Amino acid sequence: MFSAQHSGGGSIMMWGAFSFNGKMELQVVQGHQMTAGYVDMLQYASLLTEGPRLCGNDWVFQQDSAAVHNAYLTKEHNVALLDLPVCSPDLNWIEN
Repeated sequence: MFSAQHSGGGSIMMWGAFSFNGKMELQVVQGHQMTAGYVDMLQYASLLTEGPRLCGNDWVFQQDSAAVHNAYLTKEHNVALLDLPVCSPDLNWIEN
């Protein structure tokens, strides 16, 4: 006997960044996203060096206002942030 699952079989969360000059490697977000894991992922993705490489020195980082995304890494290094609402699928360039 076999069972089939037609929908709702799970999900995977990915993080990525791109600009007109190129893209960064996609990152798989492991488990539930918490601030520490988000910071680790940003550091692994080399956000602070890849952002300027892709966009020059006047780059802006787009993230929503979810609590987990208010990472000290971006604040500590004075990364310019695009101010967005918490859940706005219309403003998500990767999903649309």
